[in-house]
Amino acid sequence: MSSKIILNHPRLKVVEDTVKLPSGKKTDYLRFEKSGTAPTAIVENEEKKFLVVREYFYVTNEWFFLLPGGYAEGEEESEVGIRRELEEETGVEVGELNLIGSFYSDIRRCSVQVPVFWAKKLFENDPKPDDEEQIEKYWMSEEEIDQLIKEDKFRNSFSLAAWAVFKCSKFSAS
Repeated sequence: MSSKIILNHPRLKVVEDTVKLPSGKKTDYLRFEKSGTAPTAIVENEEKKFLVVREYFYVTNEWFFLLPGGYAEGEEESEVGIRRELEEETGVEVGELNLIGSFYSDIRRCSVQVPVFWAKKLFENDPKPDDEEQIEKYWMSEEEIDQLIKEDKFRNSFSLAAWAVFKCSKFSAS
C-alpha cells in the first residue's frame, strides 16, 4: 500500500511497508531492500575434499566455519558471482560448476535467493579478500564437515542449508 525508507546506508537499506495481509488486516512491515542472489558453493577437489573457510565476524566476535559464497553484485548472474567470490576470498578458480538447488536466506525480511553450486576442476591462485574479511581456507572430507556440524562448530545458516542441499543431491557421496 505504501513504503518509506527508514535507513539508507550504502550497505543496508531498511524499508517500512504498509501492507494488506491475505486476511485483510493492514500492518506495518520492516524489510531490507536487498534482493537478488547470494550464491554459495560446495567446492570439491580431486582428493574428494571440500573447501571450507573459517572467517571472523565482528558482530558476534567469533570465527565461523562456513562454505564459500557471497552476494552477486548488481545485475551479476549467480554463476559469475560465485566464480568471482571464490577467486577473491579463496584464490580458487573453478572449471566446472553445476547448480544443485537453492533456498531463500531470510524470507521474513528480504527476497535474497541462495543458489547452491557444486564446483570441480579447480585451479588455486592467491586470494584477494576485501579489507574487512579475515579468511582461512581448509580442505575437509564430507565426514569431517559432518563432525563439525555435530560439534556445533559449523553454525552459519547459509552453510548449513547449502550443505543439506548438497547432501540430498546426486553429487553427494552419502
